[in-house]
Parts: sequence; C-alpha cells; structure tokens
Amino acid sequence: RKYTVKDVYPIAHELTHLVYVFAKPDTKTGKAVLQDPYGDVGANYEFSKSVGGNFADLQELKKKFPHLKILLSLGGGKYNKRFLDIADAGKLRTLANSMVDLLDQFEYEYENPETGKKGSHCFHYHGLFDGIDLDWEFGSGDKAEKYAQQWLEFIQEMHHVLHKKKKHAVLTVDIEVNPKVYTQLPLTQAINFVDWYNVMAYDFYSPRNDSVGLNAPICGTYSVYSIDGALYRLMDLGISPEKMVLALPLYGHVYTNANGFLTQYKKDEDAKPVMYYHLQKKFLQNPKFEKKWHPSGQVPSAYNAKEKVFVSYDDHESLKLKVEHGCQKHVKGYAVWRLSGDDEYNSLLKEIIRARNSCIAR
Repeated sequence: RKYTVKDVYPIAHELTHLVYVFAKPDTKTGKAVLQDPYGDVGANYEFSKSVGGNFADLQELKKKFPHLKILLSLGGGKYNKRFLDIADAGKLRTLANSMVDLLDQFEYEYENPETGKKGSHCFHYHGLFDGIDLDWEFGSGDKAEKYAQQWLEFIQEMHHVLHKKKKHAVLTVDIEVNPKVYTQLPLTQAINFVDWYNVMAYDFYSPRNDSVGLNAPICGTYSVYSIDGALYRLMDLGISPEKMVLALPLYGHVYTNANGFLTQYKKDEDAKPVMYYHLQKKFLQNPKFEKKWHPSGQVPSAYNAKEKVFVSYDDHESLKLKVEHGCQKHVKGYAVWRLSGDDEYNSLLKEIIRARNSCIAR
C-alpha cells in the first residue's frame, strides 16, 4: 500500500509520537546514515539545496500539529548484523554520536553516474526530530548475551550525547518479546537512560516457526508465547509497567500449505508479515475462509481448508482487548507497527484510541 505523510493528517491529532523508520548503521564508517536519501530528503546527484522528500512533508505536518513529537528510529530487524559488526569494530561510540547528529542534518555524498563527478551536500532540518528510537534486535539469546554490555554502553553514550545537545529529547528502546533475548540484557540498568521500552508484542509465532500459531495472543498454550507472559516476565525482572509501551501489530501472518492451527509446519525463513490492509482484501473478505475466535489468545484466525491457507491476524475486538489488558497492567501507553498497515479509514487505530480513552476515563 502506498502510504505517505499526508495519510497521517486525519489521525495526527490523536497521536503523541510518530516514529520514522529507519536510519541504518553503515558498517564501513560506523556512522548512522539515512536508509533512503532520495525518499527521506530528496537527495540525488542533481540535489536540491533545500530539504525535500518525506522530511519536508514531516516539517509541514509538525507545523499543523505542533504537539506531535517525531522520533527517528535506528536499526530494524534488517540491520541486526550491522550493529554487531560495528560493535566488533569498536565503533559504537561513533554510531551513537552520528545518530544524534543525524537528527538535525545529513551529509549526502554523491557521484554523478554520467560524468563520474563526486560531491557532497549537507541537508539541514533542525527542529524536525525530537529524539531517537533504538531498534537493535538480536534474534537469539547467545548474541544478546555476548553483546549485552556493549548494548548498555551504547545506550548510555547515546543518552549522554543526546541530552547534551537536546535537553528535552526522547530516547526509546525496542524490546523483542523472546525471553531468550531480553533475559540476557541489562534492562534494569538501561532503563535509567531511556524514557521507555517499546515492548514489541507480536511475532510470537510466524511462518518462520515449525508449527502454525498465533501472531499476538494475549494468553497462549505456552505462557512464554503471549503478551501476558512477556509483560509478566519483564515486570518480574524489575521493569515497571509505567516504563513500558505496549506495541501492537496492524499486520498478521499467512501460512501456506498448512493443516490448521497448532499443526506441524515446514518453516519458511523468507516469509514476510502481511499488513491488515492486504489481509482484509485478499483473505478476510473471501467466503472460502472460515473465521475462528481463540478464547485463550483472544484473537481471531481464518482458515481455508481446501487451499490449506491459515491466517493469524488482529481485528478491532482483539486490539481492544489488548489495550484493556495493557490498562490492567498499567502500561505507559500503546504503539502500533505500523500506520500503513491499517485500512484506509484508520479503523484499527481508532479502535485502539477508543479503548485507551475508555481506560483513562475509568
């Protein structure tokens, strides 16, 4: 789905923070750079001297909605290994400092493919970003254990540099819900340097697993693979729920050649999540799919037995229940991954907001 900054306008008044993804770690220099210079600031070898692209649109959005804080996110699952490579090279301090610099400006280096001429131009957008979101994912417990101290020191350094330059800046950190990962990280130490953790409460099961399961159940057959289990374990480690933002999925997973829920599955390492917008049009509106509600997980699924396609997803009811569960646990707030996953009416996000407002009013 084509999604632009203009699509944020109808719901911007309801948002407190907007996270722009992603900046990426550059293993050659150890610096943070923009992932898509052309899309982000309009940079190309025939550059415009003023900021263009999404950043220009975000500046206009912020003028219209000055309450909205915009964060620039570093990383994402795609760049897991880059963090490790930079850590091994001893360049995490460089990464931290350059990421803070990237909040205000980007030095674009280019080469004209026709003439071979090289050059550079600095794009300035001071005042656009209000902080940083760190999405350093590990994927496995052994990597988390090996790099735990460097992860902590990186957060400390980024906090120090960020608040030296921007006194009221926000720093958030994304946490995977895999206990093999988060139990290896010094979360109680790092929380002293961040505003909150975004608990990524999804991907408990996906086609990358060897059995068919639910993407984001509140409770599960095995408590480890559930939102309730993740929140409980994080609190048991000493993390206050008031330092946790519950991140909810506006997407699901599609299992092909599946024999139904909780059956064995030939895992697909290349499987990608499917946004709700696409699930709705391609699968959920298809009468060949039988929908089922899972009382324990408090989520729906849909299954086409003839074509052997199983869909795990969230709908308005399941997201409302997730917000209510977070309310009972006294979490700080809610986030979604990602805005473009919703339908054209932003109906899922509106349901989350209604549920949150109802919780506050109690």
